Amino acid sequence: MKSLKTYSILSFFLLLCSISVQGATEINGIYYTFTDNSATVDKNPSLYTGSVTIPSSVTYNGTSYTVTAIAHYAFMGCSEVTEIIIPETVTDIGWDSFNGCSSISSITLPSKITYIASRTFKDCTNLTAITIPNTVLVIQNQAFENCTNLKQIIVPDGVQNINERAFANCAKMESAYISKTVNSIYSRIFEGCSSLTSIIVDPENYRYDSHNNCNAIIYKSSKTLIAGCKTTTIPTDITTIANGAFYKNQGITSVNIPDNITTIYSEAFAGCNELRELYIGSGASNIAYNAFQSCAKLRKITINAGNTTYDSRNGCNAVIQISTNQLVLGCGNTTIPNGVTSIGNNAFANCPSLSSVSIPASVTEICEYAFLSCSALKSLNIGSGVSNIGNMAFTNCTALENISVSANNTYFDSRNNCNAIINSSTNELMLGCCNTIIPDGIVAIGDRAFDRCNKLLNINFPSSVTSIGAYAFYCCGGLTSLTIPNQITSIGSDAFSNCINLTIAKLGTGLNTIGTYAFYYCTKLTDVYSYATTPPVIQSEKDYGAFNTAASITLHVPEEALESYKAGDYWKNFGAIVPIDSETDGIQSLHIQPSANKIFDINGRLILQNVSNVREAVNQLPKGLYISDGVKILKK
Repeated sequence: MKSLKTYSILSFFLLLCSISVQGATEINGIYYTFTDNSATVDKNPSLYTGSVTIPSSVTYNGTSYTVTAIAHYAFMGCSEVTEIIIPETVTDIGWDSFNGCSSISSITLPSKITYIASRTFKDCTNLTAITIPNTVLVIQNQAFENCTNLKQIIVPDGVQNINERAFANCAKMESAYISKTVNSIYSRIFEGCSSLTSIIVDPENYRYDSHNNCNAIIYKSSKTLIAGCKTTTIPTDITTIANGAFYKNQGITSVNIPDNITTIYSEAFAGCNELRELYIGSGASNIAYNAFQSCAKLRKITINAGNTTYDSRNGCNAVIQISTNQLVLGCGNTTIPNGVTSIGNNAFANCPSLSSVSIPASVTEICEYAFLSCSALKSLNIGSGVSNIGNMAFTNCTALENISVSANNTYFDSRNNCNAIINSSTNELMLGCCNTIIPDGIVAIGDRAFDRCNKLLNINFPSSVTSIGAYAFYCCGGLTSLTIPNQITSIGSDAFSNCINLTIAKLGTGLNTIGTYAFYYCTKLTDVYSYATTPPVIQSEKDYGAFNTAASITLHVPEEALESYKAGDYWKNFGAIVPIDSETDGIQSLHIQPSANKIFDINGRLILQNVSNVREAVNQLPKGLYISDGVKILKK
């Protein structure tokens, strides 16, 4: 009996000290997994907090295990952990292991680790200092990204590789030292390090240098500047500025590209939002289309008169390729000169100070993304020569109010002052704004035509429209109700997704197909009326359907089609499927005074004006309740 009692007490003690959860075992507040004679610290399902001291060994089921590793994600998101003490026995620390430990100010790494894994210390926003052991060979991508209080980094002898964005967005980092053993540095390692003023490469490094105290990392063999900072002086003996070399550096206010630079690669200065003045020397012959993309405050662009590849003719504040007359970079102060034949990819993308654009008659092409996300653009005039407008050329220009096309343009028009761009040969409306009136004769609303047009409060489709393209009304937050007329047969994917204030949608009798995600994230949508007696086909990818909130929506359908909808793919997912009230089917009463000439919907939005015969006009509208001259009209 004594032996049994002793065994029971021991078992109870072990139960208190070790609890298995989803394959990991808790011992004294730390979770482990075990392999052979080694233990790995694992994730705590309830997250670790406070000060955590990892022991060098742990005993489980009578066996002692050496703690040699910290698993991927082990402390990820543990924002209340204030200290982690790691024993020297640990040789392997997994990726994301301390990601988001925002209360840790310092940490000592064991001397036997050979790499710092991807995102190991990402978002450790309170980390102010760290010592990297000289056993480390590789610093992987994003290892210290968003360590916003890290003041300096010393890459010691032993490290050979520094991967992409290793120290990105370390906003308070002031100095960086690269040792002599480093032989591979990826792009954008100092992305967003806007306080960085000192970059030193060990003079004995055979591959890189920072000669003449240039405060940059230079790849010797190719004479390429691969990483710089706000105090960088571009040396006169290099030829190339690498991809992302100054990416998102908010400390840079002006850039002077010397005559010896011939090539500026992709995103070299992209996202430098404080950059105001740009001077390009005579030698530049290859500038990537997005080298200076999203430099929000850029106001002055000058090119050396001796440059034979690019110019900024007539003080236009732009970069123009001489051989093609393509404008490849503009800014808020750009005047597009006559003689330019095309506006290049991303030429004005993310230019928040651009308020008006007038495309001269010489321009024949506006390339894709040319004016993407110009958030202050209010007025747009398309000249007579434009024959091609690229994909998403004006997408997300959320302030756009006035759109006009030259009457002499034979490819596009803005007929009847409709405030839209219309493809004249196909009658497709390609771009609209909050003041657009969709004119008669339009057969299609093009892809992304009203994308993110938040000021759009209502849509009146003329009887000629038969299709609505993908993302046509994406993220139109001003829409609260929607009526799709009977003649429209198809709605494209994401056409009304993220219309977050849409509460009711009425789908006409002729609708045949609805694209994937068409009404996704319409979080206030409570009622959908589908008047088609045959349920429209909902196109789908991976069974996602068109309504991700269907379970909370009441679907109203013709009584004779009730069972078809209840059995239909995706339609059957609606929370309730009910017959349409017969009392709302048709015009029940009509009392109009002779002076009536306007028709409003039940929400007070103007639907039609200058109406001579209200009865005939209402008969052409979708089923619903309307108001004219103070009288309610019920269309059945």
